[in-house]
Amino acid sequence: MNNMNLVRGLVLMAVALVFGIGSLNYQIGEFNRSDPGLFPLMVSCLLFLIGLISAVRSHFVKPVPLSCNVTNIYMELKQ
Repeated sequence: MNNMNLVRGLVLMAVALVFGIGSLNYQIGEFNRSDPGLFPLMVSCLLFLIGLISAVRSHFVKPVPLSCNVTNIYMELKQ
């Protein structure tokens, strides 16, 4: 799994699931009279959809190599 597009999609889906499950603790209500849980649930559903599209698209486009060097992160923090 050395494809940055696939990893990006999976991370977006994971973040959407965390916030979507967290929003289920609030009342959702209806569309004409929404409660506090509806907006975060809708946003997390859209974010999950974007992540799913990105993950599926990663199978059809040229793979982008995933690279992460700890020394690069350290140098950025040092400056």
